[in-house]
Amino acid sequence: MEYSPLFNGVFTVITKNKLDFELPSKFINVYGSNEEVSFAIQNYQIQNDEAYSGHFIIDNLEKKKAMEEFGGAPFTNEDQQMLEELQKRLIL
Repeated sequence: MEYSPLFNGVFTVITKNKLDFELPSKFINVYGSNEEVSFAIQNYQIQNDEAYSGHFIIDNLEKKKAMEEFGGAPFTNEDQQMLEELQKRLIL
């Protein structure tokens, strides 16, 4: 997949607490309160003059998978890999 110069090809995984395992290389964990997460993401994007390519909110991964059959965004192999890892570690 190609990305425009604006987007960096990296996706955030937003959680309330820091994950205790490594994510695949195109994902980073941003954690904290809604305000802390929002500030961290916006601050990074402004300081680096680039935007994250997308955001995953942990509570919504199962919903994303279910929404695909109703015309939602495709659930990719990377999504499945991350969901399985998170289910093992966080018991979603």
